[in-house]
Amino acid sequence: MGKNAIVMSSQKMKNGCMGKKLWKMSCFIWLIGSIENFFAYVHDTFEFTIFTVYVEKKKWTI
Repeated sequence: MGKNAIVMSSQKMKNGCMGKKLWKMSCFIWLIGSIENFFAYVHDTFEFTIFTVYVEKKKWTI
């Protein structure tokens, strides 16, 4: 999931929440899901960055 996926999900959110077909409840549930996905994405990226920095430091110490 990259920046494009986040842009896509915000587009979907606009379409979904503004669309008259969707009830507020389902829109709310979708919003919570997308927020969870966003935090999972940030968390994964953060972990990957820490891992990369750790590996780079190991290279220099050896």
